[in-house]
Amino acid sequence: MRSRFKYLDSYIKNLFSGYKAKTKEIKGIEISYQYVGNPVLFDPITMLNDLKYKLKNGESTHGKLYVRLSALVEIDSISCEKLNPTVKAKFKKAGGNFEVIRCVKTLESVHHSRYEFLLNKSVFCSFQRRYDYGKDYSSILENISSFIVSTDNRFNFWKNDQNEALYLEHFGHTHLWVINSFSDLENAWSKIED
Repeated sequence: MRSRFKYLDSYIKNLFSGYKAKTKEIKGIEISYQYVGNPVLFDPITMLNDLKYKLKNGESTHGKLYVRLSALVEIDSISCEKLNPTVKAKFKKAGGNFEVIRCVKTLESVHHSRYEFLLNKSVFCSFQRRYDYGKDYSSILENISSFIVSTDNRFNFWKNDQNEALYLEHFGHTHLWVINSFSDLENAWSKIED
């Protein structure tokens, strides 16, 4: 009986917000999606696990970032707080309330999608994909070159003393992870492993 009220409550909220709802199970975790338009039911767990694999298993080379992320305004070209999310994904795992918000925007004829990852309502990282076939990779590297030790293409992960980090890759398109708190990211990894 209780689950009926849960779905009725969800239906009423979505009716007034304009969002549609769908639930999907991924790796044994029930993820609730709210979306507008065509559903892009992404897998936030695999996204986080892929980042972990790349950072922990030799897929990345590490360098030093000498400034706070706030000094790199140009690097993070879109923000979901100024856009209406196209998809919201929510799930609970190991006592943590996860939410991932996806928003999209076109800048200078290039489509961008951004995913903001929240744990207990706090953004710990974001992922941005620029559908540019990798053309922005070099310009992003150039933009941050004065804030890192080297612009050697071997380095694609940089961390500062304030526990913030950037991970940049060309994987078909330009991908950028902005990590607001590396320790919160590690906490999220440990929760989704449980």
